[in-house]
Amino acid sequence: MPLQRPAIRFYDEHPTPADLRSEVLDGLRRRGKFISPKFFYDARGSRLFDAICQLPEYYPTRTEIGILQQHATAIARVIGGNCLLLELGSGSSRKVRLLLEAVQPALYMPMDISMDHLLASARALAEDYPWLD
Repeated sequence: MPLQRPAIRFYDEHPTPADLRSEVLDGLRRRGKFISPKFFYDARGSRLFDAICQLPEYYPTRTEIGILQQHATAIARVIGGNCLLLELGSGSSRKVRLLLEAVQPALYMPMDISMDHLLASARALAEDYPWLD
């Protein structure tokens, strides 16, 4: 009997368009005008950020991956497998794969600002980790 993948449960807590409009207008009315960077994380902005993470000049992703490669087993021992692994700003979920393999959590909850990017990443993880809820 083939292993069944759990369904992806998605919760969209995105503000209403009126709230978004209000927030942008509020930023543009200020003396030091600004628009929150969260408004740039649509599908295209998320792809751009992924590309930036691959640049030699952008070291944080490589540094975080190195830390996880070195300490994933120790992290797994401390938190145990029967846990909820919550990842804020999960993006492409590239780094968390190291923890998923080491920890094998009871539940993984990725969170991100870009709905389309989040869904695509969650689908890829569901495909690669059929045991993961």
